[in-house]
Amino acid sequence: LGVGVDGGKLAGKSNEKTGEKPNFSKSTSKAGSKAKSSSSPSSSSTTTHTCGPLALVLQYLEMLRRVGPQLWIWQELKAVSDMRFRFAEEECAMEFTSHLASTLLSPFLDPSHVLCAESIYQDWEPQHVLQILDCMDPRKEGVAMRVDLSTKKFGEAKAALRRMAQATGAALTEDREPWFDFEFCAVDIPSIMVAEALPSHSPMPEELHLPPRNPFLPTDFSLRCEAGLGGTGGEEKGGEEKGGEEKG
Repeated sequence: LGVGVDGGKLAGKSNEKTGEKPNFSKSTSKAGSKAKSSSSPSSSSTTTHTCGPLALVLQYLEMLRRVGPQLWIWQELKAVSDMRFRFAEEECAMEFTSHLASTLLSPFLDPSHVLCAESIYQDWEPQHVLQILDCMDPRKEGVAMRVDLSTKKFGEAKAALRRMAQATGAALTEDREPWFDFEFCAVDIPSIMVAEALPSHSPMPEELHLPPRNPFLPTDFSLRCEAGLGGTGGEEKGGEEKGGEEKG
């Protein structure tokens, strides 16, 4: 979601809200709206600061809804993807084969496109962008989303989430992740927090905006011959004559 990039969601906001730079690992669909804390950067010891990053996530998504889908963003993503496929770097054959095998399991993939499917941007479909953004609006009926927040101060974050759960009556779950063996807690996102983060008809913070356009993306990869190629040939011919003189 961006920390150090101008226009990134956390640009200019990380220290103000959390004292550190938050690292949002993902936003994903899950049964029930949850705020989940685990272990690596961000957070603070108060309920307000712990929930600050969540408010920023919701505000950034709201900003995207208000601005609407942007064709130039899709065009930049397409240009980068095209270059990565066209000038792909060499990689481990075993890893590449394993990746292709897992890609073939997708029910939406035509096997004949397995090599390029992940790199193809075929159609600009802004209505689908809007549908996905609507699926990340907790104010809408039937929407379920989850926000994962990683923090180096998990003890403080957990205490803050406990206080928030007690104050709002939200359900709080504390457990350990079985495979990587780290502690985590999950809490239902209170509707009052959503209302405070997204008040009706309020302007978005100025710091939250789209990143600037990238003017350095190449689009023309045609070959160019050097000017004066004929002159270069003449020099080569002269060199041959000189060589002949030396041989004689």
